[in-house]
Amino acid sequence: FETYRKLQDCMEEKKLYPALKLLEQLETKHLVLVKEHRWSELIQNNIAKFRNQIRNESHNELKNFLENVATHADKIGKSAFAQAAARLDIDRRYYTLEEDRKKDPQQQVDGSADLALINMNITELIDFSPIYKSLHINLFLNCKEEFSKHYQREKQKQAPVIMDVPPKMHESFDAFKKYLQRVTGFFIVEDHVMNTTEGLIDQRFYYELSERATQQLLAVLRRAVSASYNPDLMLDMKIVVVLFCAAIKESGFPVTPLLDVLMELRESYQQLLLNQWSIKFKEILRKDNYIQMVIEDETQYQLLLRQFPLRIEATERLPFPRSLPYSESVPKIFLEIKEFAAVCAKFAKGLNVSKTEIDDMIRKPSNLLLTKTLKSDLVELTAAESETQLNFSQLVQICINTIHLENAMPFLEDYIVALVHGSTKQLGLRLQGASMLKVMLF
Repeated sequence: FETYRKLQDCMEEKKLYPALKLLEQLETKHLVLVKEHRWSELIQNNIAKFRNQIRNESHNELKNFLENVATHADKIGKSAFAQAAARLDIDRRYYTLEEDRKKDPQQQVDGSADLALINMNITELIDFSPIYKSLHINLFLNCKEEFSKHYQREKQKQAPVIMDVPPKMHESFDAFKKYLQRVTGFFIVEDHVMNTTEGLIDQRFYYELSERATQQLLAVLRRAVSASYNPDLMLDMKIVVVLFCAAIKESGFPVTPLLDVLMELRESYQQLLLNQWSIKFKEILRKDNYIQMVIEDETQYQLLLRQFPLRIEATERLPFPRSLPYSESVPKIFLEIKEFAAVCAKFAKGLNVSKTEIDDMIRKPSNLLLTKTLKSDLVELTAAESETQLNFSQLVQICINTIHLENAMPFLEDYIVALVHGSTKQLGLRLQGASMLKVMLF
């Protein structure tokens, strides 16, 4: 009776481990000695109730654990982002949030917050003892398989909640980062559970869970890409996706399909740039008077050569003020093409790609800029129905402009080679669009 009374006390105080030991003592030592008494049957029935109660309490422990995971998943993910950023030498702004900077600006300045994130261990944020205790209890109760299925069902319910996209996420860069950090934290916890328990979940369950998450993530990322009309934001999104893949890959999450989205992001980024540069070209072409440029003195000429390095031998010996064969739109367009190539090159930052791939990231869109965007803008300018009514001499000047712009293309090719290799000594492929400049109006 003393053991039974202690068992009742333990159940009231929810001391599950001591209760389990007392249950074992009652069943294996005491009840066998008094089984001929009728009241032993009553105790036996109560023991069954105690077993169910203990099992239910273990499920409550699991519920609390899952709530804790949901609460801290984003911080676990942020720590993983910080560690990945340290490995890849990526700036801290790609994993920190505005709310962090407001909370403790001093820690943000001296870097102590970053160091804490990088050195943080998952067990500092999540107490895994409830899940270990619950598993042990159900193992003792011979309910391990049932508990494992229950755990997996609960995780399958929790995953869509974690993956749920917050309202207007695509309007906030911080919301985008926090969402991916939360997903990262969730799967890091799951990987830790899989590797520190026996039989609770297996690789198959983790794979199925991550596969479903991957499909949703692909949809989220593609939606974010299609909703973005800011190339700078696209560059930021790319870095965050790179960080996400680097952080979550450590937990065995399949990242290859997500890396493929970066190529889609690159295409959208380049198309957005082409649209923006079309507007720039149109503005330059609209403002040009299509009269030969006149250079007043040597200082002005040297300034021009720094912007547009094409020297024309026939004009080099002329006194100042000196007329050049092209109009003012030519050096301006040349500078814009250089700027376009430089902005295209930015997309390669943070990506583990070869020099050849970087070269391709610059040359393909640059060729499109020349053969489609600039061509279309020039055709539109010279069309009969154009708002800018050009006379014959101005049309002739446009043709002369295209010839000199084409002659300057080797300088642009050198610039692209320098962007990729850091030196113009490397051999680069010729820009295909250059040869089309002088014929594209005819």
